[in-house]
Amino acid sequence: MKFNLILFAGFLLLATTCRLPSDPIGEIKIIKRLDTINTGGNCLDLDVNDSTLVAAANFNGFFIYQLYDSSNKLNPKEVFHGYDLDPNIADNQIEKVILSKSQDIMVLLDQYDKIYVNRLDGSPVFFLGDESWDCLGGAWTDVVIDDQDTKIKIMTLINHGVQPPEEEAGLDLYSKSIGWQSIENYTPFSPDNLSFNKCEFSLNLHDETDKMYFDDGLLAIGIGEQGVKVYNQLENSTCFKKIESESLVNDFHINISSDLTISGYSWIGKSISANLDENTAKILVVLELQEQPTGISNLEFFDPENNLINFEFDEQNGEGDGNRVWLEKIDEQIYMIKYYSDTEIARFQFNISGTEVLSDLNKLFFPIIDFNHTGDYEADKGSCEYGILLGGYGGIYEPAGGLSPNEFSSFDTPGLVNNIFMQNNTVFAGLSASNGCKMAVLGSAGNLLKITQFASGYSIRGIHNHNGLLALAAGHDGVLLYDWNSTEISFKGRIDMPYANAVKVLNNIIYVATEDGIEIIEIDNPQ
Repeated sequence: MKFNLILFAGFLLLATTCRLPSDPIGEIKIIKRLDTINTGGNCLDLDVNDSTLVAAANFNGFFIYQLYDSSNKLNPKEVFHGYDLDPNIADNQIEKVILSKSQDIMVLLDQYDKIYVNRLDGSPVFFLGDESWDCLGGAWTDVVIDDQDTKIKIMTLINHGVQPPEEEAGLDLYSKSIGWQSIENYTPFSPDNLSFNKCEFSLNLHDETDKMYFDDGLLAIGIGEQGVKVYNQLENSTCFKKIESESLVNDFHINISSDLTISGYSWIGKSISANLDENTAKILVVLELQEQPTGISNLEFFDPENNLINFEFDEQNGEGDGNRVWLEKIDEQIYMIKYYSDTEIARFQFNISGTEVLSDLNKLFFPIIDFNHTGDYEADKGSCEYGILLGGYGGIYEPAGGLSPNEFSSFDTPGLVNNIFMQNNTVFAGLSASNGCKMAVLGSAGNLLKITQFASGYSIRGIHNHNGLLALAAGHDGVLLYDWNSTEISFKGRIDMPYANAVKVLNNIIYVATEDGIEIIEIDNPQ
């Protein structure tokens, strides 16, 4: 019995000491480490400014702390505990917090229920949800904000698997969408004067889409194991037209091989239909080409019975006879491959002569140059989206401040994307399953200038940077610190602590949301 007690005491000591902070690993000099601030449970997220810290405390609501005392000493003091936020909702769960940089407000996310907008003293201004300025039921997955001088743009990730979309919205079930609203005439103490624009939908995305980050006109989105996609914000209202090729409509897979052979075939056995009228051209595929092509060669087209169809390149751009293909330029470097065929096409391949094929653009949206933007929202939207018979363009309307439907950039990742951070056209993706972090430096046109993977062996839950001090919240492994200089990353060290969910850095002070509450650590970091 005595032995068992000793064994139990030893086990208890081991269990407790494993959670105690230890000396940092690497070249980190800690100036001050405050006692853990208890948030009454698992602290999931936090945000800070020069004077205030707000913590998302999961089922314990949120906390507001004044960071400095009257002598300007770092000495956090709780000034507000937000709970019982909505008497009609039992959980009071807050999972994310964002402090506005331009307005004295915070945005709080209760996933699938509400998005609260509160003043920095904790008092409510308004909320989204329960049909209050709602976006199709508001099953919120994530939220970001676009700070502006006189208005706030709230962008939300809406789950249509939890809340089925309205039929007229044209959104797929078990998908997610980016919705956004601009809040005009904002003053912190006059919420009754607020005016909202209509809920806009910019993108309908894969169900695995989970995380977002907005910075300087770019929205980065984590799409599960499919990596990261980046979209740019529109400065002007635009009417887009999607050119739907027969390859796209019939679910053909388009492949561009190393020898620049373009091939197309259906995964599910579909065929491209024959032309009913020889004078009616159809679009086979849309391609981005390096320069003006000289022609199309090595044509091989097959019917559903695997018979070769006699096809030729039409040098008269559609004015020739028989089964043929030709080129039609629609924009700089963008060409439609048009065709006529009296036979169904099950698969095809050909080469473009005299140039390099850059990419398959079957899913690209093109701005309609002739669209006349008047500034009247309803009139402009109708003019864009009405069909030709009603005097419209049959396009997709996206007002200024929304997102272009075309990808600005993208890159693949190993593992799931847990978290995204973006700054100075550089995207950081925190990854699951010990895959660390992936950094992508983007050019002005969205091209990938550099890809770097680091922090391998760690699963990353949160990312933040201030003045070149990059911090990663690494779950059970605490916080990893790096020096970030433009495109270069170098390891600085690691600090042990309870499970780290999220991290913020400000003036060499590291604020960490952990399973036990809030850790605040000041380090010596000469610039």
